[in-house]
Amino acid sequence: NAEKFLKANRLPEAIRELQKLADDNPRDIQILNQIGQLHLRLGNKDMAVPSFLKVADLFSKQGFFTKAVASLKIVTREAPENLSAWEMLASLSEQQGFAREAWSAHEKVAELYSRSGNLSGVIEVQKKLLDLEPDNLKIQVQLGDNLIKAGRREEGVKQYLKAGGKLIAQGHIKEAARMYERALQLDPNNFSALDAAVKTHLSHQQGEVALQLLDTLLERAPAAEGILLLKADVLNEERQFAAAEAACRSAMANNPSSSGAMFRLVRSLVMQQRIDDASGMVSAWLKQSGAAKIREAEALFEEKVNDIVHKEA
Repeated sequence: NAEKFLKANRLPEAIRELQKLADDNPRDIQILNQIGQLHLRLGNKDMAVPSFLKVADLFSKQGFFTKAVASLKIVTREAPENLSAWEMLASLSEQQGFAREAWSAHEKVAELYSRSGNLSGVIEVQKKLLDLEPDNLKIQVQLGDNLIKAGRREEGVKQYLKAGGKLIAQGHIKEAARMYERALQLDPNNFSALDAAVKTHLSHQQGEVALQLLDTLLERAPAAEGILLLKADVLNEERQFAAAEAACRSAMANNPSSSGAMFRLVRSLVMQQRIDDASGMVSAWLKQSGAAKIREAEALFEEKVNDIVHKEA
């Protein structure tokens, strides 16, 4: 009957007969594909799409991924807003190792999620995009932004810090500083990543890079104690003791009782052979800070001086 109606160009009747066959055997790919093609000939895109999606699903389950992708491309061409088709296309392209096709499909999925307000969906897709292109800084920063919007601050901060590390590796110090600044604004106590980045550059004899990063951050927050102390550490390691002293004094101008600034200052003074100045600073600091600091000062001061003496020896 279907053949008879097709020969007579009576497409609706032919579709009706073919649908009966599909209902009896829902895994008949040939019939489902034919139904989809006939609906397209009639201009019934909405009726054609479900058939092609079923065909793609069946091909995929049988391991015919290339044929499944071909069916999905028909759907995305005729119904470019069909989320299911794009999701399946992204997954199959990724499985087949077609990175460019997978990337494009994932981007479309993210766009459709974004339009519908599905922020969690966008985040998950952006994670997949980063799996495909780990060095894509644009996606890394967007992922961080979206995690913050979703209230997942800790995860968002991690993405900003990762982006900062990658930017430093590429030599983009000012852009990296902006990422660290953004992370520290959201989590002021999170210095571990910045500290690690600074120490990494020191270990690779790249103290100048570390100083550029810290100075860029200090341009925006000149009184940030944590950054000043990191700068003092770098300057002491680079044997720029007078500059380290200045950084410590800047920190203590805002926080006179700062133990961290005091002990870095002692080191820079001792390394400049200014032992009397160091002793005088400790005495003045203890007078100002009170008895609570005495034990801490004795222990740490002794440790620092011994450490410096051994290094000099």
